[in-house]
Amino acid sequence: MRVVSMQSKAKVYHREECRYAKKILPKNRMQLSSEAAEKAGYHICPYCDGMDALFRMKKEQILKYARKNHMEVDLLNHVLYVRTDVGCWKMIYSMSEHRFLLYHKNYMQGVLSLDEVEEGAYHRQRDVPFSKSIEKYLFYISKHDAARKIEMIDYRLLPNRTKKEKRYFASARARSNRRSQRRLEELFTMIEQGA
Repeated sequence: MRVVSMQSKAKVYHREECRYAKKILPKNRMQLSSEAAEKAGYHICPYCDGMDALFRMKKEQILKYARKNHMEVDLLNHVLYVRTDVGCWKMIYSMSEHRFLLYHKNYMQGVLSLDEVEEGAYHRQRDVPFSKSIEKYLFYISKHDAARKIEMIDYRLLPNRTKKEKRYFASARARSNRRSQRRLEELFTMIEQGA
């Protein structure tokens, strides 16, 4: 829900946690969905919309969760980057849709430096729905990377009970098979070159 002031000529709507929403007198305060507010001619508050604003409002909780789960979190050029020891993630906020998109880049050689996070290709993480919360994506990232670490040891150790787990298990098995095939081809190439 969004908060509007019925007496405001500026016609701005806010998130409930916005510092400006808290200044609206109770008698002038009304709650609407963002869609209803826009239909009524209101526009989003620039202070409480966008990645920078949303990160600023939840910064303490985000950084606490990140530290607890061994993540590095950085806000660069309106994009939130999350670095872990097995992957780098970026969250982009779509202001037109009021939700986040999650992108991912795998690596296996330890945490990327802050200078390296913007380089290289990311892919859209399609197995997780759009989110209206940074915290939901951080939770997803911690679970995903825990599974990735298990997969690096042996994919057969992954849980395989729910539909989602079965899908991940199958894709992990396929990745393992591709890696085995590549190793085998490399061995044959080495043998042929040595002969």
